[in-house]
Amino acid sequence: MVNNKKEKEQFEKEEKQMNFNLFNARESAEKVVIKLKDTPRKIDAYRNKLISCLTFKDYEKFSVTLLQLSSYSSVTFDFAYYLFKDFEKIKMWHIHL
Repeated sequence: MVNNKKEKEQFEKEEKQMNFNLFNARESAEKVVIKLKDTPRKIDAYRNKLISCLTFKDYEKFSVTLLQLSSYSSVTFDFAYYLFKDFEKIKMWHIHL
């Protein structure tokens, strides 16, 4: 998969960043659930919207929905910057795992 030392180091760096972002995403999701505990239908609605966007590969709508959820719940999604920066690259990295 990785041909030389430089590529291996780059891959490991990206993998470390991805693991950090996954941890951060889970932490953010837990905060959202706590903030919106009185509105379980709203949580389900956002979850369904996000899953639908990913299913249909509508990354722009996913980004907008995630930003709306962040605004509605007042939870900061620190991982979103990296996600929005290069959605296709992240998707391809995930497929190769």
